[in-house]
Amino acid sequence: MIARLLKKTPEADTTSSAPASLSSHAINTPENTGSGSLLQPYADSIVASLNVGLIVIDEALLVLSVNDCVCKILGLDHANPMAGQHLRTLLPALESPQVLHPFLSGKTGKRYLSIPHEKSQLRITLTDIVGDHAQQHALITVEDITEEHRLREETLANAAHYRNQASLLDKASDAIIVIGINHHISYWNKAAEKLYGWTCDEALGNSPENLLWDDEAAFNEVTRLTIENGEWRGEISQRHKDGTPFVVESQRTLVRDENKRPKSILIINTDITERKATEEKIRHLALYDSLTRLPNRTLFMDRLRQAISNASRYQRRLAILFLDLNRFKEINDTQGHDVGDQVLIQVAQRFEATLRGEKTLARLGGDEFIVVTEVEDQVAAAMIAERLQQTLLAPLRLGNDHFSVGVSIGLSFYPEDGDNADDLMKCADIAMYKAKTTGAGYIAYQAKMSADLNEQMHIARNLNQAMNADKLELYYQPKINLKTGEIDGAEALLRWNDAERGWISPAQFIPIAEARGMMAQLGLWVLEQACRQICTWQAAGYHFHGRLAINLSAQQLSDPELADKILQTVLNAGLSPACIELELTESSLMHNVAQSIDIMQSLKKMGFALSIDDFGTGYSSLSYLKCFPVDTLKIDISFIRDMLNEHHDHTIVTTIIGMARNLGLKAIAEGVETLEQASSLLKLDCDHAQGYYFGRPEPAQIFAAQWLRCSSGIA
Repeated sequence: MIARLLKKTPEADTTSSAPASLSSHAINTPENTGSGSLLQPYADSIVASLNVGLIVIDEALLVLSVNDCVCKILGLDHANPMAGQHLRTLLPALESPQVLHPFLSGKTGKRYLSIPHEKSQLRITLTDIVGDHAQQHALITVEDITEEHRLREETLANAAHYRNQASLLDKASDAIIVIGINHHISYWNKAAEKLYGWTCDEALGNSPENLLWDDEAAFNEVTRLTIENGEWRGEISQRHKDGTPFVVESQRTLVRDENKRPKSILIINTDITERKATEEKIRHLALYDSLTRLPNRTLFMDRLRQAISNASRYQRRLAILFLDLNRFKEINDTQGHDVGDQVLIQVAQRFEATLRGEKTLARLGGDEFIVVTEVEDQVAAAMIAERLQQTLLAPLRLGNDHFSVGVSIGLSFYPEDGDNADDLMKCADIAMYKAKTTGAGYIAYQAKMSADLNEQMHIARNLNQAMNADKLELYYQPKINLKTGEIDGAEALLRWNDAERGWISPAQFIPIAEARGMMAQLGLWVLEQACRQICTWQAAGYHFHGRLAINLSAQQLSDPELADKILQTVLNAGLSPACIELELTESSLMHNVAQSIDIMQSLKKMGFALSIDDFGTGYSSLSYLKCFPVDTLKIDISFIRDMLNEHHDHTIVTTIIGMARNLGLKAIAEGVETLEQASSLLKLDCDHAQGYYFGRPEPAQIFAAQWLRCSSGIA
């Protein structure tokens, strides 16, 4: 043990050379003082109880003595004697000259070194001591500093980690703020400086309620909820340093200390000003009409449901007014969509100026508008409808042009006509349709209207089935040359004998087919059947003189490929366009004048003859007549019926015939029922006539028997 150093040691071997580092100052020993025998027992006891490892080595680095603590630190066996072993046997880390030599060659009395040993970290200290006869020894203390080393490394790593975190937080795009429970700001990153305008020095130690909030109560409430729930997230209104308000999305997390007590609040705030503006724009686009800025169908239905809920709660009455513009399509088609859009904008502005109070006006789409309002009774609703009609009495002015439009209005009422939005809308729509077809201006819904609508739907369904099953028929009515009295062509007319209802007039089912978009399919079916019939007559040896007239609808004229489809149908039947005349009404031509002209020019070049049907009843067709490449004007039956009794009708007939003559066109009168009418038309130089006086429409076999074998003149 180290106590042996206190005894007199043998004389050193003069042949050994001590390291230069061991040449140190001599120390006094008990032997020198004469009291060694008294101190020896105490020295051994003291050394044994130390929790520091002690090793005594000689000048050759051989171990002279160790205490028990060294064995414990180094994990050595107490029973295994270590005296006489080289120091590196105990501490292999000292084997390297790069470690050991600097350690031993120090100029001071003590040298310190931290070395690894197996899984531990040791601190060793070297102290030079000199015994008797200047014998040189050294005392090495060994301490296990593994935990200390770990804590130091962990502290250094944490410090680096915190530095990295702080750097990352400063690079974050969101404002990151930490406030204590005392409401003082303890952290404020670069993004917070940018977002709020306050520097870090200005913010630290200050209260966010003073810097950022206008509403102290709102700040206290958010803080309370964060502490109670451990977190809070939501949108809050805050202000910039210059006072500018803006909205942030805030996420707050409560931080607790080691005793689980609230310590601080971590706040991450994101500026959502642009996002809110974008959301508002999207919301506006989703709920408002982009053209008129009125609520659209989605927003209107929501407001209607709210109005119904309030009316139910307070036992009030609602009126729904469904508005559809009259003559708007003609303006839109003839003047273009840009002009049509400006018309809709002006109409919406007039409607808005007319309506007052708790009324919601919306645009459903196209030229349809709708209103919901509280009313006392139907009379009050009727007065609103009349004001809406009157606001459109004055023509709309666009530049130097003036346009006249009207409006058809259908009314439904809560709770009489329904207790939900869909039923009330449906009833108002039905009433509007009735008002438009009857020209009544505005009409309140009646239950019978739904029955009529159901009837129309049933007819439409049966008509579609009949067409697909070839259950429709074509009848043929002759066209007569008034000068020769002979047949000069015929018109194919659609007839329908329904299995349930019997014969249904074209005047009933054609408008239904038009309303439901069936005319394109129906028109093609008629053309195919007519071509097939001509081929059948030819195969039977009948000679058909002139052209067979087929009617084209407005829906067919909306198809830019119509001319090619008609030509292909005729050619597929093995016929020539010279066999067919196509009749178009004035109103159908006016839906899209430019496209109508293009289609007519194409048909004319293909060899088809063209006729304007019901001439004189359309809208503004005279201004476009010079542009239509037609062959014949067909005078409407409404003028022929009373031409012998009404001076104005006779004048119109005379004018149309003269116009046709001056334009190099032929004129044909429809609806001729008497000899007097036929004779008058002949005197007016009308070319052809068609009507019951000459022959009614007949099935193909009867028509062929009557007209394709003989001719009939005027009796």
